[in-house]
Amino acid sequence: MLDAVMAQPQQPPGTEPAEAAGAPTSEPPSDLDQVRRTSMAAERTWLAWWRTALGASAGALAVGIPLYNASRDTDGVLRTLCV
Repeated sequence: MLDAVMAQPQQPPGTEPAEAAGAPTSEPPSDLDQVRRTSMAAERTWLAWWRTALGASAGALAVGIPLYNASRDTDGVLRTLCV
């Protein structure tokens, strides 16, 4: 049901009716609008968690791999600094 409503064509920006341009309407938002906004907010949150996880993983690899390679150095000085 939600997909069918979201697939309906929307008016392009800047072509709002005159009453929607500046005057607030007295009609409350429909339940479907609230469900749509909640669903989109949940999706944005989920994507933000994934983005954070991927960034943290990339940062850990960017720091961890050089430190691991430096700890395998033969002179032992870097080994003591990295452990």
